[in-house]
Amino acid sequence: MRLPKFEYRIPQTIAEAVKIMADTGPEGQYVAGGTDLYPNMKRRQQMPKTVISVMRLDELNQITGTGSHGLESAPQSRLQTSATTQSSIMSIQ
Repeated sequence: MRLPKFEYRIPQTIAEAVKIMADTGPEGQYVAGGTDLYPNMKRRQQMPKTVISVMRLDELNQITGTGSHGLESAPQSRLQTSATTQSSIMSIQ
């Protein structure tokens, strides 16, 4: 089964992503890696007119923190990035 037609948007900032969603209303859907959106669209369980990719937003891919206070991981941080960052912080102490 094919995907229905939709507009694919790639915002550069979280603010832009929020504005696109506000403009599209209930016809919009955010998408990031590892989602069920596309299979659901093929089965016509979800049919957004606009798909907004947040995968490349830097604000959602950051890991910050210190060894003494722990790490804070953004929603889309990858496990490999977390392990590398934690290892780097621990070696600094």
